[in-house]
Amino acid sequence: MPLRAIIRSAVKTLVLLGLFAALLIAAITSDGAARIAFLALTVLAAAIGLVAAYIYIPGFDVAGRFPWRGPRNRNAVAITFDDGPNGRDTESILDILARHNAKATFFLLGRSVDAHPDVARRIATDGHAIGTHTQNHKKLHFASRDEIRREVRGGVETLKRHGVRNDGLFRAPHGLKSPFLPR
Repeated sequence: MPLRAIIRSAVKTLVLLGLFAALLIAAITSDGAARIAFLALTVLAAAIGLVAAYIYIPGFDVAGRFPWRGPRNRNAVAITFDDGPNGRDTESILDILARHNAKATFFLLGRSVDAHPDVARRIATDGHAIGTHTQNHKKLHFASRDEIRREVRGGVETLKRHGVRNDGLFRAPHGLKSPFLPR
């Protein structure tokens, strides 16, 4: 995830945490009906904060359904590329990887595979891992279950239609998660 997106996500989370803290302080210092209202708002703010953290923070996944870091006990670096294939740019990357006998993982967009099927096939032929990055790079965090299914399946079906293997990998556009995504 780009640094700008991480900063934006952190700011949103901090704002929600600040709201939560202010409501909690108001609830503690109030009495009667105001205390009950502030406590209810505090619980609501905490729930919204948890949902925001789940959506926007890549490693925040209590259930562990979205891996974002490999084992730390290995001397290895994972090289990944999103949003391709992009014609000459991707071909240049493939040439560099081949020159250094390095492998990478490419998360391909269905619409880009439609535009550059030969480059997508070269990624597979060169032995790189391949996953889908959806059909159209739509942000999925507020998408319906059907929209998510359509985007993910569209990317997978486009790979298949062009004879490109799919290694069963998936990366959500912008790294934004949805509670519907695991299904």
